[in-house]
Amino acid sequence: MLGFTRVRRHTLAATATTVALAVALVGCSSDGDGDTKDSAKSGGAFPVSIKSSLGTAKIEEKPERIVTLGQGSAETAIALG
Repeated sequence: MLGFTRVRRHTLAATATTVALAVALVGCSSDGDGDTKDSAKSGGAFPVSIKSSLGTAKIEEKPERIVTLGQGSAETAIALG
């Protein structure tokens, strides 16, 4: 009985490791669509108004750099293109 438990534990550990590695690889891979580059080129009209939970922000001209400090800010930056 002890041998069966040991084999079962090793099988479970190997399966968990394999699943964790698969999730990590999928999460780090790129989709290759290039949607972010295309959306940035096509939506070049300024000023841009962005609605969020905190209100509406109006961007008068194209920014040179964007820094985000949180997930909500990142979503707003992605909406800019």
